[in-house]
Amino acid sequence: MAVLSEEVKKELLALKREDITADYIRDLFADHAEVKDGKIIEHKSRVNPYDTVTLKAGEYINKTTIKTTAGRIIYNKLQIEPLLEAFGDFYNETLTDGQVKKEDKIVADALLNDKITSDQYIQYLNTQQWLGLTFTSIFCSSITPNIIRPNKKVIELRDKLYEENKDAIAAGNAVVATQIEKKCVELAEKELGNDIGTLLYKSGSRGSFGNNYKNISITVGPVFNSGTGNFEIMKNNFMEGIRKEDMAISANTVIGGVN
Repeated sequence: MAVLSEEVKKELLALKREDITADYIRDLFADHAEVKDGKIIEHKSRVNPYDTVTLKAGEYINKTTIKTTAGRIIYNKLQIEPLLEAFGDFYNETLTDGQVKKEDKIVADALLNDKITSDQYIQYLNTQQWLGLTFTSIFCSSITPNIIRPNKKVIELRDKLYEENKDAIAAGNAVVATQIEKKCVELAEKELGNDIGTLLYKSGSRGSFGNNYKNISITVGPVFNSGTGNFEIMKNNFMEGIRKEDMAISANTVIGGVN
């Protein structure tokens, strides 16, 4: 963690929203490489998103003197400054899952109380998705082989338990399937340990280990069929792929998600 130079501080504060493109954020925060004339050229990041800086009261949209980071200035430029009617001040919070939900409520309440327009609200939502989906490779170190590839021991346990309970699984017994999931998730947590790939879940910033990781790398498990009113069990995880016989079950996960 370093302290931003005055030069970089002035640059960040002078940015307009339209200046903050994907290329700009990449060049500012990410070590990256490009191929030029058949040669690989490596570029070092200019600063880190967590590099600190002090903003004097009124130096930006902050009412008091604060210590913040380069990343938070960028975030405020993109999300808070256009919605200052809703937030009223520089947003100097760590964006955990819970904090983002609080932020979402502030913006939604502002819309309902006519402090912001529907176009501003749409822009907020679109920018939120753009930030989350575009810059995962830069800001999130959680995409590791261990977190993506199904763990051999966990899959062996899953297959063993599914076989031992095959009658209940065939009958769509969601209770039994959920018990199997729980045992597999517990083993997966033990197997992964402190792998850096688990930080995405442990930090609270995004995703659920017992849901997202489970579906991606262990088993999808029980899925409610609104047509029959019963549960159906999908043993495979998404990394293994969807079997032909599971296509309808998988489609029902989309319906369940919408509902």
